[in-house]
Amino acid sequence: MVFDREQLKQMAEIDIRSVSVEDLVDITALDEHVPDEEQTERIQHFMRAVKNPYCFRVGKIAVKSSFGGAVSLQQRIQEMINGI
Repeated sequence: MVFDREQLKQMAEIDIRSVSVEDLVDITALDEHVPDEEQTERIQHFMRAVKNPYCFRVGKIAVKSSFGGAVSLQQRIQEMINGI
């Protein structure tokens, strides 16, 4: 699953207060084993699993992330994947 720019923009604009916490993907429950794939494939694997990199949960806590400045979404996802 590859998201286009418009889809990512829509994901970023979601109001966390309007989302049910139970409907969000719990990133602590994601498979910790990331296949030995190229960086792009690992990012795609993560995106398929989390569904929205801007809005997810950690345990019972809803998280709304934003990426500003010179750091791209891809760089932040890479950092999250490397931390798994």
